[in-house]
Amino acid sequence: MLFYHAKILLIIILSGLLFAQTEDSTLVISDQIIESLVSEPVTNYEEFNVIDYLEELQKNPININSADLTILQKIPELDINYAQLIIQHREKYGHFFSTNELFTIKGLPRYVINNIKPFITVSDPIKQFVDTKPANNSIFNFAKIFFRSRISLNLKDKDNLLYNNYPGSKLKLYNKLTLLNDQGEAGILTEKDPGEKSYYDFISFHLFLKKIGPIEKAVLGDYVFEFGQGLVLWGPFGFSKTTDAVFPIKSRENIIRPYNSTDENRFFRGIAISTKFNEFLFSFFYSSHKLDASTDSISGGITSLITSGYHRTSSELSNHNSLIETAWGGSGNYSYNNLFHLGILYCTSKFNKPLSGSLLYAPKGDRFNYFSTSYECFLIPTINLSGETAFDFNSIASLNTIQISFNKNFLFVSSIRNYPRNFNSMHGNSMAEQRGKVQNETGFYNGFKLLTDFGTINFYFDQFKFPFGSYRFPISNAGEEFLFSYTNTFNTDINIKTNYKYENKDYLLNQDDQKSIVRRGRNDFRVILSWNLSKEVRLKSTVEYNAIRIKEENMTEEGILLTNSIIMNLINNLKLTGDISFFRTDSFFSSVYEYDNNIRGLVRGEVLYGEGTKINLNLSYRLFKELTISAQYSEIIKPKESLINPIYSTLTDNIILQIELLL
Repeated sequence: MLFYHAKILLIIILSGLLFAQTEDSTLVISDQIIESLVSEPVTNYEEFNVIDYLEELQKNPININSADLTILQKIPELDINYAQLIIQHREKYGHFFSTNELFTIKGLPRYVINNIKPFITVSDPIKQFVDTKPANNSIFNFAKIFFRSRISLNLKDKDNLLYNNYPGSKLKLYNKLTLLNDQGEAGILTEKDPGEKSYYDFISFHLFLKKIGPIEKAVLGDYVFEFGQGLVLWGPFGFSKTTDAVFPIKSRENIIRPYNSTDENRFFRGIAISTKFNEFLFSFFYSSHKLDASTDSISGGITSLITSGYHRTSSELSNHNSLIETAWGGSGNYSYNNLFHLGILYCTSKFNKPLSGSLLYAPKGDRFNYFSTSYECFLIPTINLSGETAFDFNSIASLNTIQISFNKNFLFVSSIRNYPRNFNSMHGNSMAEQRGKVQNETGFYNGFKLLTDFGTINFYFDQFKFPFGSYRFPISNAGEEFLFSYTNTFNTDINIKTNYKYENKDYLLNQDDQKSIVRRGRNDFRVILSWNLSKEVRLKSTVEYNAIRIKEENMTEEGILLTNSIIMNLINNLKLTGDISFFRTDSFFSSVYEYDNNIRGLVRGEVLYGEGTKINLNLSYRLFKELTISAQYSEIIKPKESLINPIYSTLTDNIILQIELLL
């Protein structure tokens, strides 16, 4: 009955469409790109890092008339084969006059071009904008101003079950202001979590300059320092295994990057500078950053670093900014004809209180030093080697990758990682089964991308092992997984993506207060169908089925998800997005998941379990070219449950209001 009413509602909405205006596609980051970079959630969460990464790339698009092979591969979905096609076309026919010329390149899929258009340009758009204004060389003569403000609220929590013990309101607030010109940018971000008393509990700011005299880049304030493959230094967004078997495996460093996200831990606060001399790039940084930590009342040492970012209760407030980290270091990078890159890094982190190392393999002491080398080279245009080896003066961690382009249609990648149990990376974020954790893991990854006349195939197989037990898993454990993904676009209007993923891992089962180590098998099948019904209407359907099996316990569980979405550009710049999801799982163990990126600048991943329906409605109204207002309402309905306790959900808001201003 519920499915029937949903179909009737869809027909009524479609029949009401008479006039519409479309949104500039070059400004919209496609959900296909987002889904190819976001890993499968294990709990409800709000993801800013992926969007911030993509918006940073959108803010500074790559010039396809000047970018080399390495630079072009920073664009999501643009692997070495696709990048070579662009360069070969440029060398044969000259510079591009429009990004639409990419559609004339044989072998470059249309859906890839549409996905990468927000991140590419044929000129410097900011400089071109400035050149139309009277000359003014001041770094404070900003050509563009971007402002985003968001308010989130949980209307379902009428009895304040979540917040009656907290001093602050249950509003979640987010504000971000960025000022840009051709010489850099200035930005400030504030955030307040539900229950926090201060309306600007977290503040991040930066002043970023580029290409001023001998200075290639400089940041004052908050920034991220990226090196190599992320074994020692990287930001909050690290690539991991996704449905793109090739792109996420090799990290693409920017060295110095201004920070403007909401993760309150994974960034530096101070100053960073890069300067270039011919083929050499030298970068230096200094940071003094206050962190949240739990302190032992007797020894005065730090028992654990607190990364939740919440400051609501007296306990959380006592941990707030209780630890000071002073970090400094530098790197040198050498590049030869864009075919060979070599990097060397030394850095140190000093804490004003010692870390106790109370947990197994946890960092211990008040000073941590690192030395690392990275490389990337093209033996021939079709073979690319890259990797990093890092030394923390206790052990050596390494990650090495090879990409081989057998022809323009077939790309193979293989990667080996080795992270010792006593390697402690305070700021690393690299390829790992443990979500970027560079410790106690070995792995062997193989994957390929195959372009055929009937679509694109991605496949990977990853074997991994945790050689030593940890405080969460008492003994050595291992696993493997593989993923098959097929994507195709029919008649430019219909896109289908099919994923099959199989996991076979050791699992610590806690049942009836009895713990046992079992082998858990998981099969997940997911189909996403997108259809551009017209220039004004886009339909999307997602079907997911998963099955969990534990042979030792003779246990089998299943979960299923069906989501239907409609995106409509209505009269007078009014955009409506509606999602309805039906789900049923045997328990939380066989949960299904979905992503919601209807609010620009925000990805929400949600784990669904039990039996019910989720409804999501979003309205976006562009008052004029520079100002957009958005509103979203979400609701989960579980008729068979008398009470849905919001305490068990970290996704605590179901109404969001947002304002975006671009001048």
